[in-house]
Amino acid sequence: MGISTRVISISFNTDINIELFYHYIPVVTKEKKTYNLGDIDSVQFENLGRGLCYTPSYKYYSETDTYKQTYFKNQMSFNMYVENKIINVKIFKNKKNNYNKLNITSVQDITQATDAARYILGYIKYLSQKGVYVCKTPIYVNHIRSVSVRTSFKLGFKIKREKLHEQFFERDGFWSYFDALNDIKVKIKYSSNKYFTKDSDGNIVPRDYTFIVFSTGSVNFFGIDYCNEMETVYNKFITNIKKVKHKIIY
Repeated sequence: MGISTRVISISFNTDINIELFYHYIPVVTKEKKTYNLGDIDSVQFENLGRGLCYTPSYKYYSETDTYKQTYFKNQMSFNMYVENKIINVKIFKNKKNNYNKLNITSVQDITQATDAARYILGYIKYLSQKGVYVCKTPIYVNHIRSVSVRTSFKLGFKIKREKLHEQFFERDGFWSYFDALNDIKVKIKYSSNKYFTKDSDGNIVPRDYTFIVFSTGSVNFFGIDYCNEMETVYNKFITNIKKVKHKIIY
């Protein structure tokens, strides 16, 4: 099982004024033949956006036959060029005494995340030299950790979603979720019986792993690769798939 992408979380020692950072961070506004490492081609803060590749998102509301712009509050996001990759960086507004946190998605190598953090610190230093202070005190990276791993693979055959749901509803530690009227995929979850984490309320809960299975046989697998347990859960999933293949194959 190979890793496709990771989500990396990076925390700092101090707070970043992300609204001010949004307005002054250098952004590419004209097409370039080649992009430099650290270049940003689009940036968004709540419902504001700028840059060469910025495109706002809209949601259609049938009740009023209107479109409204969609965005996340208390968050700044941008696309950045790193080695062999364009990654998405989200900086969340400070809440209480928790300083800003970066979530970096689409990372294949943790080096890409550390490079992104270095470029961001470089922009902050550059702005301070111009008299724009987005931090009240000198900033440095406090902590870097892998939040989640996403990998994709194929079963090699098409499946009957209803039958897959039936077979994995309560099977060998797996739980299946499927709504035939609204879902195009089957969600299968597995909770660890060895490793635990804290939820948003501070409660101790088992680590969860999730398989999103499509009728084509394509699978997206999400989790936290802690003590190589993700590989163990993947192997357990494949073993159970083989046992019920004759019942779920389309």
